[in-house]
Amino acid sequence: MLFYTAKEINIAMYLQIMYYEMMPILLGKEFLLRNQVIYDTQGHVDDYDHELEPRVSIEYVIGTRWFHTMQEGRLKLYTHDGRLYRELAAVDFTLRTGALPVNRTLEGITQGTFRQPCAAVDGVVDPDVGERILGRLQRASDVLASDIMKGRDAGLPPYNEYRHICDLPRIKKFKDLLEWMEPEQVEGMAMMYESPEDIELYPALLAERALPGAALGPTLACLMASQLLRWRRADRFWYENTVHPGAFTEEQLLEIRKATLSRIICDHGEEVHEIQPNAFLLAGHGNEMTECVNIPSPNLNAWTDSSCSRKQYIQQKTFFTPDHVDSYFDW
Repeated sequence: MLFYTAKEINIAMYLQIMYYEMMPILLGKEFLLRNQVIYDTQGHVDDYDHELEPRVSIEYVIGTRWFHTMQEGRLKLYTHDGRLYRELAAVDFTLRTGALPVNRTLEGITQGTFRQPCAAVDGVVDPDVGERILGRLQRASDVLASDIMKGRDAGLPPYNEYRHICDLPRIKKFKDLLEWMEPEQVEGMAMMYESPEDIELYPALLAERALPGAALGPTLACLMASQLLRWRRADRFWYENTVHPGAFTEEQLLEIRKATLSRIICDHGEEVHEIQPNAFLLAGHGNEMTECVNIPSPNLNAWTDSSCSRKQYIQQKTFFTPDHVDSYFDW
């Protein structure tokens, strides 16, 4: 009982953080609300669709390679009071987790997870990440070429086909791209492809300008929102649903909605005593650093089950009668 309850709570907290804390920064909160990926409510959301197939699109998988552009090549290590004291090449630790306990590396990286900014969202991948992703285990690599090749191996249609699926105007001439990309990106597309119909999906996703209030361009935002929507609507056991017998009560759901990445880092991070309320954004105006005791925490008392009493357990598992059990506890 404890295991399954804890499992459901942890899955729900993960999804709450992913959908309501991280994705609004990447795709824009208004975009997600408009497409019903998230809802502006504290209560339940019953949008389960039994006819929707619970699958993951290959376009979503390829599209997530876009995050290489946000990956910083250097790991900055900080003290618990925010002083930078060391930098490491991130790729040197890709498969060397044994080095984390040495020289307080784990403590410093933990502080860096909420103090260090990500790389600029500009379609450019850090040289370390792009050229030696596995660090000392390889002489060289080309992450972007590998990501493009993954799209070809999967047989993805051209970029224009996805614009059509996402109700965006098709690109008929290279100059049409200027509305969606910077001039130098358009020039690169014209050099590499014979016509707009030949442009591949992944390079175009890297080149698109971000939507207002978001980090992703319109096509990638469309593809990701489609997958996020499918995940929630195809899942009968989605944590916001009431259509299955194990659904959370309204009181329990309210506690789930208190879950944040900041609270998790406070609870489990090495020597973390203060943090900003939204760990996905740098500390600043409206997101000032505060002590961990000020970060809301879900109250697990909402899951108290009076039927799981020790007295009843003893009665069920032994030969004791109810009177014997009462005498046992009195003793």
